[in-house]
Amino acid sequence: MNAYILLSQKNVRINDIPPRLMWNIDENWDSPSSGYCGETSILSAGLLYGQYVPMYLIRQLLSDYFNGLWGTDAQPSSTLTNMWLGYSGLDWSEAGSPGKDYKKSEGNFQAWFGKRGQYYCQVLPQIGDNSVNPSFDPINTVLGNLHLSYEHFSPKVQDTKNNFIPWMKGHVLNGHPVIIGVQDFLAGSNDNDFDHIVIVIGWGSNNDFSNTSYFPDDEIVFIDHGLVISGQQPYGGSIPYYFRYVMETPENITETGGWLPDGGCPDPANPAWNFIMDLGPYRQLNVEGEPCSNGNLTCNTYQLAQSPTTLTKGSDGNAGFAITGLSDTLPAGVQVRIDTDCYYQVPCITAQQAQTGTQPASAQIINHKITISGLTESLSYNVWLFTAKNTEVLMQIPTTGFNEYGKEIKAECYTVSGQTSSAYTYPLAADTALFVRCVATTDK
Repeated sequence: MNAYILLSQKNVRINDIPPRLMWNIDENWDSPSSGYCGETSILSAGLLYGQYVPMYLIRQLLSDYFNGLWGTDAQPSSTLTNMWLGYSGLDWSEAGSPGKDYKKSEGNFQAWFGKRGQYYCQVLPQIGDNSVNPSFDPINTVLGNLHLSYEHFSPKVQDTKNNFIPWMKGHVLNGHPVIIGVQDFLAGSNDNDFDHIVIVIGWGSNNDFSNTSYFPDDEIVFIDHGLVISGQQPYGGSIPYYFRYVMETPENITETGGWLPDGGCPDPANPAWNFIMDLGPYRQLNVEGEPCSNGNLTCNTYQLAQSPTTLTKGSDGNAGFAITGLSDTLPAGVQVRIDTDCYYQVPCITAQQAQTGTQPASAQIINHKITISGLTESLSYNVWLFTAKNTEVLMQIPTTGFNEYGKEIKAECYTVSGQTSSAYTYPLAADTALFVRCVATTDK
């Protein structure tokens, strides 16, 4: 991985998070909920903590949540539709909204929506507007059900330079996967906050890392899951999908329509993941939020939301969360990591499958390399392999008491003792979740 990330700064931190290709619902990206970029980001982050959860199941957790909120309503109430708007940013009656697509003649709304959650329920990084219902908590519920501990970026007044970038930088330096929303200008962003979700994995700075402040010559590295380089599905295109951006570019950089290789790319023939990000003078936009035809500022492929922004809703401005570990009760010091031998999942979901609640049948086998470190040589450990093909089974996996639960369901297990580390390869169907938990054999 590091061969593609040649940062020139004095201090460099690259977290070892491999690239991964996301699904899209249709080849032409016609559905407002096409991209599984948020789900792919969470999948990638979870691997660092010993779990592989397919994109389908991550999105299904959100679908289950919304479906539970709407209960048996034949026509959801205004409160519920406002909650949808507060999370998705789409008016209930706009294209891509269940309120627009649902017909009373199609029967009970809960059953109708329950089959279509994969089409509507994109996992997004913002908290959502819960002013109409304080208990409304979609993304935090999903992360909690995935056993992930996290920290949201959620100030009431935003400032890209003075709080969002330092927040990202601090988490990257602590080794945490940082999942954020970015604007995709190559596609002509018309959002005032974000229209794509990426995972930040690296930082370079000429200043000491003890100072997490914004510096103009700092450089950020993130993975875009194949959106720009070539979104061909199911697994085409060039990887590794890395993007590098200097915070502020020199004034003598000439505008070139968004394709600005910064000279550090190891493959000059294909510099598609290596652009300059300008967070100094913001790119000029028209009133619709689109690039100006007469704009004279640097044209970027990706950009952060313009700020400072006073938030009126949780989805305005910069959005993101950092995965800080697992919420499970586990032995201190023990670390479990999964690496896969494949960076994509085939077949890709289709629009018809997303609208009928059909998970694509997968004959693909992924080899999961499980690496465990931080073991105490004097102890013996059980390494439990919990699998789930649907969210019902996934939700039954506990956050503690793994030995009892593993014996109860007769889960696969292997034992290690007298070692400080262990490695194991486990082949599993690509559409099946895997949670690996390592606990002392004497634990309950």
